[in-house]
Amino acid sequence: MFIGDNFAYNKWNFATGKTGPKFDVENPVNTSPHNSGVQKLPKPIPATIWYPYADKTVSAQGKQPDNWGGGSRTAMGGPYVSYKNSGASNRMPPHLNGKYLIYEWSRRWMKVVT
Repeated sequence: MFIGDNFAYNKWNFATGKTGPKFDVENPVNTSPHNSGVQKLPKPIPATIWYPYADKTVSAQGKQPDNWGGGSRTAMGGPYVSYKNSGASNRMPPHLNGKYLIYEWSRRWMKVVT
């Protein structure tokens, strides 16, 4: 129903093959005929880390995300760095202890999450 910073997808009518209005981020409702649970859903929480296909964009909340390049979105996460538990001679530097690494090889970057 939503992606990234609560950008809404359009509803899809499988019977007609046509798109409908966007899902309501303030009042999300699951009206799928396959839904056997709750229909009225809680308001979604925006993703903590997100980025668009384009180089730059404005979020659903009107904020500008960091420019992390353009292209595909194939982000990977891990490892969580635990410096003191590694006895290897090629371990990560101490300033990365307790940090989480994310990386996007198609955009050629790695970032440290604090």
